[in-house]
Amino acid sequence: MLKYAMIRPIYQEYTSVPNQKKEYKMFFEKNDSHNELIKKQILLEFGTAISCIALGEGTENKNFLINDTIVLRVLFIDKNSLLYHVARSYIEREITFANVLCQSKVNPLTYKCFKNKDRLLEIPTDEGNFYLLQYDFIPGSFLTYTKKNMQQFAQMMGKCHEIAHQISEKTSIPYLPVYDGLPSSLHYRSFVFDDRITQSIAHYAFYWQIFQENTRLINDYRSQNPNILIHCDLHAKNILLTNDTIAIIDFGDTRLSLIEEDIGTCFWGMALEMTTVETFKKRIYDFFSAYPKRLNNIKKTYCLRFTLQRFLDIHLFYLKENLSTTSKLKYQTQKFSNEKPIIDFLIASIDQSLVDN
Repeated sequence: MLKYAMIRPIYQEYTSVPNQKKEYKMFFEKNDSHNELIKKQILLEFGTAISCIALGEGTENKNFLINDTIVLRVLFIDKNSLLYHVARSYIEREITFANVLCQSKVNPLTYKCFKNKDRLLEIPTDEGNFYLLQYDFIPGSFLTYTKKNMQQFAQMMGKCHEIAHQISEKTSIPYLPVYDGLPSSLHYRSFVFDDRITQSIAHYAFYWQIFQENTRLINDYRSQNPNILIHCDLHAKNILLTNDTIAIIDFGDTRLSLIEEDIGTCFWGMALEMTTVETFKKRIYDFFSAYPKRLNNIKKTYCLRFTLQRFLDIHLFYLKENLSTTSKLKYQTQKFSNEKPIIDFLIASIDQSLVDN
């Protein structure tokens, strides 16, 4: 598997800062020199009289709460990463997108400057580069998918997409290799059919065929329509309810793509929280009923295609990846079984074009 930093932190839910001992957690446990490097940088930026609480982490990155007020995101890009030579461009584009949304009063998150007046610190090492960003801590709770919340969030997403269109019209957003060219944000890996999986997953070949066709159609659709900046990781832990408003965090998956992908990945995150297909269908209806009509030229079928793509991306890759490990394969097989009703609903809905009627 290629080393690839997906830039996907996980934000811990804090309606108030927990009462716990304030201490440095290990930063990158496999490399003590990296730990000391990041600790030194934090001390330079914030001084010695600080508290530092680990919030959450993703692939090759961690978040820390500094003095109960600042979230510090620490990202490491390995020299073997496909993103290594363009990482700074990706992150600077992320910063621009988040800050424009804040300036437009659509979303409260804005990246703040460090002491050197830059919003992005780059620290080179022999193994790769560290990147540091910071923003004000946003207290709140994770989004729950009620009818009211889904409608409110649909309206907010519409505003974000309008701003993204304006950014694209006024400025030349650079198309960046690797990540922008993927049929979905997870499709950087090599996908290969493996007949052995049929022993664990009934009709595996059918889902593989659906995946191939879906990938082809998504690629064609993306190439035929103007791409704009999208968040592309709108699951519940990246959407906070705060003071009866909504705040979006974690812009690390920002990419040039389609509104349909932004909505589709949102539906994927929502589907993981649903207990029944019927509830999932209702929340989809709630979303589309509230999404701004002036932007209603979106293809709802392709929203579901991107939802399906996210599900199949994950399952088809990890089913093969875990073939040699019995416990991991059993877990992935059970996970597929749990999510199969949603996957089958998406396939049926797309096949019958239900949502566009």
